[in-house]
Amino acid sequence: MTIDEIKAISIKDYLGSMSIYPIKNYGYYGMYKSPFRNEHTPSFKVDYNQNLWYDFALDEGGSLIDLVMKLHNCSLIQAIELFNGKQNNLPKFSIANSKTISPNQSRIKVIGSTNLCHPNLIEYFTHRGINLNIAKKYCREIHYRIGDRSFYAIGFPNNSYGYALSNPYFKGCLSPSDVSYVPNPSE
Repeated sequence: MTIDEIKAISIKDYLGSMSIYPIKNYGYYGMYKSPFRNEHTPSFKVDYNQNLWYDFALDEGGSLIDLVMKLHNCSLIQAIELFNGKQNNLPKFSIANSKTISPNQSRIKVIGSTNLCHPNLIEYFTHRGINLNIAKKYCREIHYRIGDRSFYAIGFPNNSYGYALSNPYFKGCLSPSDVSYVPNPSE
């Protein structure tokens, strides 16, 4: 298998093959207890759409290959050999029942975008101590669907016309991910 073929293997399936399952599922991502340490609160995120992992406590993340290298303390070559069945001292992984992730396979479908007006989102800004005039200047109210369920969130646009999404129960993004530039008021 090539590196790209390995990276297309679902991280969720790989972890499941090791009996590691999400504590909470939030549609397009899951929160796990970290496989790197014992913990009570899940701090290990797997983004199912982007097929990437991130450990908040370690401030590290990456692709399936990065995860295998960290989990098994092995080199890139050894990780590739694991998937090609040539590594005998590491646990085997079967890709027979594994799903591959298409990079364009987003489960979030945008329904619409409006000026901020939903009372729950206004309250969210107030609770976080964010000035509403500034929030309304830089953010949008995004309505979206995951499967057959509808949701709404604050959308903070980025420089590539994607959005960082946030509400009290969800944090995510609409691709493409990028930085956001907010001009300095004194400029």
